[in-house]
Amino acid sequence: MKHRRILAVAHNYADSLACGVGFVVGHCSTDIFGEAAKNTDLCIEVDFLAGRVVTGNCSKTLAAALRLYKTGFEAYCVRSRVHRTDFSVFRARYFQLPTAPRYTIFVKDRFGKSSSREYEGFSGKRVKVLDNLGRLRPKNIDVS
Repeated sequence: MKHRRILAVAHNYADSLACGVGFVVGHCSTDIFGEAAKNTDLCIEVDFLAGRVVTGNCSKTLAAALRLYKTGFEAYCVRSRVHRTDFSVFRARYFQLPTAPRYTIFVKDRFGKSSSREYEGFSGKRVKVLDNLGRLRPKNIDVS
């Protein structure tokens, strides 16, 4: 499976938690950015493969929702035409910033290739930055 395809699937899945509705796991109402705002560093990091919060504190409601996200991930992969085993790491860090909520996804595939992308707002748009010529471009992908 192409790494960009895996990254796209991860974005769509993480975006479902960001928007707060959770249609990918049925219907699961959450407020991940509100929960991030309650932490001292204003962030929560979620491990979707383990179905738990790895950085920050969360409510029992969010912890229960993350267990649903863990169990629903394999079915989502099948619908998206990727394999669950294509992912060795799939985490997302959600921030409540003064300007807008943001989240960053981290993906590592089964071959060891990893990348991250940053998105902002409830709509999950790519964060844009100015390039050296002053043009607005999507923030670069970190790939290793």
